[in-house]
Amino acid sequence: MSEWEHWEDWSSSTESLFPCLHELTIQYCPKLIMKLPTYLPSLTELSVHFCPKLESPLSRLPLLKELYVGECNEAVLSSGNDLTSLTKLTISGISGLIKLHEGFVQFLQGLRVLKVWECEELEYLWEDGFGSENSHSLEIRDCDQLVSLGCNLQSLQIDRCDKLERLPNGWQSLTCLEELTIRNCPKLASFPDMRNDSTDSNNLCLLEELVIYRCPSLICFPKGQLPTTLKSLSISCCENLKSLPEGMMGMCALEYLSIGGCPSLIGLPKGGLPATLKELRIWSCGRLESLPEGIMHYDSTYAAALQALVIFKCPSLTSFPRGKFPSTLERLHIGDCEHLESISEEMFHSTNNSLQSLILGRYPNLKTLPDCLNTLTDLRIVDFENLELLLPQIKKLTRLTSLFIRNCENIKTPLSQWGLSRLTSLKLLWIGGMFPDATSFSDDPHSILFPTTLTSLTLSQFQNLESLASLSLQTLTSLEQLEIQSCPKLRSILPREGLLPDTLSRLYVWLCPHLTQRYSKEEGDDWPKIAHIPRVQIL
Repeated sequence: MSEWEHWEDWSSSTESLFPCLHELTIQYCPKLIMKLPTYLPSLTELSVHFCPKLESPLSRLPLLKELYVGECNEAVLSSGNDLTSLTKLTISGISGLIKLHEGFVQFLQGLRVLKVWECEELEYLWEDGFGSENSHSLEIRDCDQLVSLGCNLQSLQIDRCDKLERLPNGWQSLTCLEELTIRNCPKLASFPDMRNDSTDSNNLCLLEELVIYRCPSLICFPKGQLPTTLKSLSISCCENLKSLPEGMMGMCALEYLSIGGCPSLIGLPKGGLPATLKELRIWSCGRLESLPEGIMHYDSTYAAALQALVIFKCPSLTSFPRGKFPSTLERLHIGDCEHLESISEEMFHSTNNSLQSLILGRYPNLKTLPDCLNTLTDLRIVDFENLELLLPQIKKLTRLTSLFIRNCENIKTPLSQWGLSRLTSLKLLWIGGMFPDATSFSDDPHSILFPTTLTSLTLSQFQNLESLASLSLQTLTSLEQLEIQSCPKLRSILPREGLLPDTLSRLYVWLCPHLTQRYSKEEGDDWPKIAHIPRVQIL
């Protein structure tokens, strides 16, 4: 309302014109000057956006929980009147705001989440020693001049502060901080000392989670700079980062470590991994030449109890450290590592019974699967030009519940010889991008290719496949979802008997022109045969 200037208010101090109002939004009223209604006893959410002339402070709002003020005059935040119920405050684009005024902050004793965005003149949140005792989460975005923080934070996010070259002063005062996320700060080149080895128990940083994302000026960390209390460390898309802190492998609480999108990183710190580390992810580090020795167990000294190891898009890696994968490993994912040596049976403990998920993709040196993975429940093999042999290994994987094999054209063993019908735990099956000359999956009309336990089946990219009759789909009495993709010559979905399982509730067909014509809704000749299926998409 471009011309609105005054909000006439006839409320008394005890009686409101809006006694039931819970949510109020006022936006794009550039001439509004007068204050809001004096008394809104039920209001829990208030949003005021682009009212630059609004000068009066906020009214008495005893139940207000969430407040958003954006593109307004800083006078709106000059004082408060009964905001003690406020738990979430978002401030955005407030011109002239250098700090939050004491008269406003004193009513924020219940505040738990504070977000400050695009306040380019903000230098302080509040005066030192003053602030909400309960403020736990702070998100700062596009506040280039900020130099000081509050002291009662548990969570801090800093995003898109283009001029920020270092973290604000007073880091040691953040004794409650547990989570720190720094994103999109192109000039951030250094970190303060976060070590928590001080003898002063009142001056300890107890940080548990650190996320650093898209800070291209960050090149290295001085030795011993990260706190030993860290449980989770994620560093990604820092294109000029060359090294990680030397003392990092000695962090005695670290459980999760992810390093990715750092093309200048050559190596990881020497030494074993922390014994506490459960998951290690390394991805898109094009110059990384070696893996940390601690991922393999050569002896029991400082052996990490890894549960998940993920490595992909690291073309300079050539080998694993000597030793065996830890017997605690549950998930092993390797992809786009064109020079990495093949995993072999010798790399696994003979007593290994933990490995459940194996995902392999674009891994040229792997020609066959190790014959020792009988505990797998999830197997995914994608984009292999050289993989030659799945049998007899796949027949032994009787615990498999999920099998995904795509774009492995060098597998010549016919599907009828895979022995999938023996895998009586299998529920999800996806196969595609192989057998380029096959018109059918089997010549035997009575063959049983799949187990009756299947609930989801996807067939994809069989360029010459003409019929599904050999699959005996009517025998899959547990099937709930059938998906068929990119089979340009396939002419029929229905099995020889003309019926699909009664359990089928979802049918998806993509890029199969003959099927689109035959089964299109209400127009296709065979639409009545699938019309009973609750969800059908044919595109």
